[in-house]
Amino acid sequence: MSTVQRITGTNSGLDVDALVKSSMTRYQTKIDKETQNKKVLEYQQEQYKQIMSDSSSFYDKYFDILKTGSLRSTSTYESVTFTSKDDSKVTAKGFAGADVSDYKVAITQIASNATSSYKSSDLLNGTKLSVKIAGKDEISVDIVKADSQVDMKSTAEKLNAALNAAGIDVSAKYSEFSKSMVIESGTMGESTNFQAGLDSNYQTYTGKNAKGIITKGTETYNIDASSNIVTVDNVQFTLKGVTSSASTTSKYITSSSITSLFENDITKIDKSIAGKTNYTLTDKSKITIADDGTVTITKSDGTTTLGATAEMTFTSSDGSTKTIKGDGTLTTAATDTSVSLTGKADVTGLKDKIVSFVNDYNTLLKGLNTKIFETRDKSYMPLTDEQKKSMTDSQITSWETKAKTGLLRKDSDLERITSAMKSAMSSVMSGSGAYLEKIGISPVEDYTDKNGMFIIDESKLTQALEDDAGNVKDLFTRATSTTEKDGVVTTTDKGGLVTQLESIFKSEFKSSSSILAGKVGLDGTSTQYNNTITLAIAKKKQLLIDLNKSFTDKENALYKKYSALETAMQKLNSQQSSLSSMLGTTG
Repeated sequence: MSTVQRITGTNSGLDVDALVKSSMTRYQTKIDKETQNKKVLEYQQEQYKQIMSDSSSFYDKYFDILKTGSLRSTSTYESVTFTSKDDSKVTAKGFAGADVSDYKVAITQIASNATSSYKSSDLLNGTKLSVKIAGKDEISVDIVKADSQVDMKSTAEKLNAALNAAGIDVSAKYSEFSKSMVIESGTMGESTNFQAGLDSNYQTYTGKNAKGIITKGTETYNIDASSNIVTVDNVQFTLKGVTSSASTTSKYITSSSITSLFENDITKIDKSIAGKTNYTLTDKSKITIADDGTVTITKSDGTTTLGATAEMTFTSSDGSTKTIKGDGTLTTAATDTSVSLTGKADVTGLKDKIVSFVNDYNTLLKGLNTKIFETRDKSYMPLTDEQKKSMTDSQITSWETKAKTGLLRKDSDLERITSAMKSAMSSVMSGSGAYLEKIGISPVEDYTDKNGMFIIDESKLTQALEDDAGNVKDLFTRATSTTEKDGVVTTTDKGGLVTQLESIFKSEFKSSSSILAGKVGLDGTSTQYNNTITLAIAKKKQLLIDLNKSFTDKENALYKKYSALETAMQKLNSQQSSLSSMLGTTG
């Protein structure tokens, strides 16, 4: 706006404002055009960013492996449930393709940390205690003795210090209760072995180890796993809290062995004195084992002392029979403590997840198709402030909707992305030949805005999941396969459709190095403000600043000219008045 004092055409009779406005029309038109162009860029950026936001949300919902329900997560395909006869011992969950046969699981040993236990009496004739870890140097210390007795506590402290100094993840711990030392691993790998022994007389122990038998119909599978989790035919069994059925024949029953064998019965440990350990059992009986091997059973109906040939048998809460003889020998006769599991297929949850995925995919693709195929009418440019003054709110809304239409028509990047999406969804699984239409997910017969979308026959999908959920899982999640020859890597299988879509969406919508991020910016990255459209908008803003300044300068110059004309006309009129007055007086 002009800053020059404006003088109306009082003397000249001219409409100065109208003349200036008319003269500035072409300059104002240029400003309006560049303002509209800037607005078009802003509209385009908003639409790109909305597409990126919607696509990113789709990725997070279905492809983020850390999110519950992700189609990349194995747990999503748990379509079989199992009821355990005793879930305190064994539980199971079935994944896609799991056999729903009834199973029976017999466990003889659950996984545990590797340990080696030594009593003072075992060390009396020794001079050194050594520990050897696989792949590490041997650690040896002198056994500490006092008055012809082993000082187990001091020996343990000495060994532990040596292990720590060597940086070996094994510790020696002394138990005041059992008067014994335990050498155990810390965070070593499951398959790491270590040896511990007197002088060079080593015993070898392996870390975690679960053993047993799984029976399915007439088939049997031996359990020999490095953890408590065993998988058979896509059924994952978890072994929990099952006591080993191993037995011992040592003359003295150590606290560690009695605890292992009777841990389901022991509810309270009364006390421990030299040569004698007392236990209180769930049936209120008490077992006392003396140095000479004499076993005393104290029951509610009296006390019974067993001689060298006597024995007493009772049944533990885990179902096995325990026999203790007077000479200290303990044996175990295990009963059938196997756990039965009954399977039942329920694909409802998995079916609903797949239906939700396809519907959301359709919504996303429809939005992309709309932007690619809609037509732009360039006669509807963004409105200027001056244009809005003569329009109602509804007219403005209708106009702006048309001005935003078709701005991404035939966008090459969106066409590339939708083409990749459609290619992924048309994947065929090698071997079984499974593909979406085969499981009830068929492409629509519409090649306009619904191009590439799908319709779902839920009953057919349910049947496919019940018949062969394993193949459906592979169709979705199969990993990419490659081969390498002479340093050249060739992709032989692009993987399942979810595998491919995850890769597409991650590279196109989640990466700051993507083409769209470089074009419109990805929030939270360096491209947020440094991208093609944002920089173009900034240039338009600077251009408008320059154009408006130039407009003001030109407008001011025009008003100055008209102001000078008015001043000249005023002087002329004044002179004419004076001359007329003089002539009139003379006459």
